[in-house]
Amino acid sequence: MTPEEHRREHRRLQELTHRNLMGLIDSELSLAVTMSDLAETETALGDEPHARVLLAKVKEAMDSVQQHVTDDRVSDDEHREIEGRLRELRSRLEALHQQVSE
Repeated sequence: MTPEEHRREHRRLQELTHRNLMGLIDSELSLAVTMSDLAETETALGDEPHARVLLAKVKEAMDSVQQHVTDDRVSDDEHREIEGRLRELRSRLEALHQQVSE
């Protein structure tokens, strides 16, 4: 493999890694939103123990995303978008915790 071919392959692999990382982050955030929806439903149905389990899973997903956001392959724009989604989830999580605790 020539040095130029090596650089192109390296660049291709970096782009693939970045795309996969962003896909993972998006999936984790989407899953957290879905689990939040389920926790709201469980709370409304009176199944607070199950809602608490779901809320713990939402927190785990958010923690996982937070770890990946520190990756130096995440651009500033991507970081801002992810942080915005995390803020929305944190707000929802707080509101749901208050409902479950009442």
